[in-house]
Amino acid sequence: MRSVWMFAVGLLVGAGLGWAPAANAGEWAQVSCTQPNGQPAPVEGWQGGAYGGYGPDSGPSNTCAQPGGALTAFDSSAAQEAAYTGPMWTYTAPAGSTIAGGSLAVSLSTPQGQAYVATPKNEYSAADVLVNCQYNEPCGTAARTVPVIHPGGTQLFMVAECVGPTEGATTCPAGSGGGVNAEIRLSAADIELANSSTPTGTGFAGSLLAPAASGKASLTFSAQDPEGPGVYRVIVEVDGTAVYQGTPDSNGGKCASIGNDPSGVSEFLSAQPCKRSVAVDVPVDTTRFSNGQHTLMVTVQDAAANPAILYDGTISIANAGAIGPGSPTATRGAANGANASDQARLTARWSHTSKAAFTSRYGAAGRVIGHLTNTAGEPVSGASLDVFATPAYHGAGERRIASVSTGPAGQWSLTLPRNISSCALRFVYRSHINDTVAAATATLELGVRAGILLSVAPHSASVGRRIFFSGSLHGVPVPEGGKQLVLEARAGREWIQFNTIHTNAKGRYRASYRFKFPGPVTYRFRVVCPHEADFPFLEGASNIVTVHER
Repeated sequence: MRSVWMFAVGLLVGAGLGWAPAANAGEWAQVSCTQPNGQPAPVEGWQGGAYGGYGPDSGPSNTCAQPGGALTAFDSSAAQEAAYTGPMWTYTAPAGSTIAGGSLAVSLSTPQGQAYVATPKNEYSAADVLVNCQYNEPCGTAARTVPVIHPGGTQLFMVAECVGPTEGATTCPAGSGGGVNAEIRLSAADIELANSSTPTGTGFAGSLLAPAASGKASLTFSAQDPEGPGVYRVIVEVDGTAVYQGTPDSNGGKCASIGNDPSGVSEFLSAQPCKRSVAVDVPVDTTRFSNGQHTLMVTVQDAAANPAILYDGTISIANAGAIGPGSPTATRGAANGANASDQARLTARWSHTSKAAFTSRYGAAGRVIGHLTNTAGEPVSGASLDVFATPAYHGAGERRIASVSTGPAGQWSLTLPRNISSCALRFVYRSHINDTVAAATATLELGVRAGILLSVAPHSASVGRRIFFSGSLHGVPVPEGGKQLVLEARAGREWIQFNTIHTNAKGRYRASYRFKFPGPVTYRFRVVCPHEADFPFLEGASNIVTVHER
């Protein structure tokens, strides 16, 4: 028989609302039962069972496929049963992985029993229990968010058991407790998992690796993550320029992150989101590069953000129709600028920082400056440069967005479009006007925070009344089915999430809220756009609106 553990201790264990461990490499998160957008989520890894058995009308149940559903362990008092027995749910991490953190949304009721969540062991002790409730102390039935603060195990236990009406009781009488001995409901879970496995690769082949690669060349290989959460992203670079980055196999949609949790860990709907072995076939446009020797690097990242460089070598390119350095002068046309050179040096930097990566708010017209010189350090003036951008979402292609000319001292500047998204920028100089291959390139990275407008009406309300939110999300492309947004409110210092909504295909949204408790209170509201892989903007927040509840 297990003794009743003092509720005060359990309250301290489960009271750290909002606490979350720092995100670490080698982690991903599995979302269970309910997604952050309110839609149902799978419950992979959870198994219903019993702790010493349970009586009639009791047991584990799963209604997560329904909106507002839950994993429930319910112990009924319909019949007398032995103390310290009841239903339970057990979550087991994928083989080779451990539980690293996360949070659980649970509610507990214990008129004649006790309910708790524990990890790494199913022990009713401070070393394991995350939250508990028991019959001899008032703990309420309201849902609470419980952080997973005992990392390192492979299982989570959620138990509802009969205890008895008094300390030391050996049975739970029938008919008491309003028909309930104990009940625990899990409506949502964000289970952070850790795995240090690194990807591997075999069988590198394809025309890109053959001598004198040309045209649209192919690179094929097999990527594996035999002990981890699977192959998530492949990055192929030629001379440091990414020519491909994406997910080679979506695994039926499982291998697509639905966003990041509060710790910054990528969230998925599956315990094993991506395939552990994937055939990769990458097309590479070799005409972007001059004839000759180039470096090729292939990096693979698994769903836990473990990276591995699988190929680092040299390739040779020889395009018969390519025009550029080494081509006959007659085919190249006029020189592109005074002091034009096949060995030109092109620089590009942000106007206010020397760092290659820069983050801005939506609508801020970022400015890039640079110089173009020849091998003697002389300015190349009057030259035309092309500017290309690859938006930061899976499968995006590179596109030309602007051109710019160098000044008398070889200097140049460019103000980017106000509606530009997060992207990789590439600046290209061709030394002759007919060249198809660059003589010099430079790259920069731009991160743009999502831009959101929020309106509310009315600005004053009372208990039982509704207020209505509306607004729009800037930027394209909006993901199919709309972009997920989170409504937040605060009356003090901390923002609290209270609803998850979606925009329509044009980025517009509407929502409402009914006040449940009397004022007077002044609330501030905002809308947050979490980062997602299929929307090329970083997390951003709207303007803040104020509502006074009378």
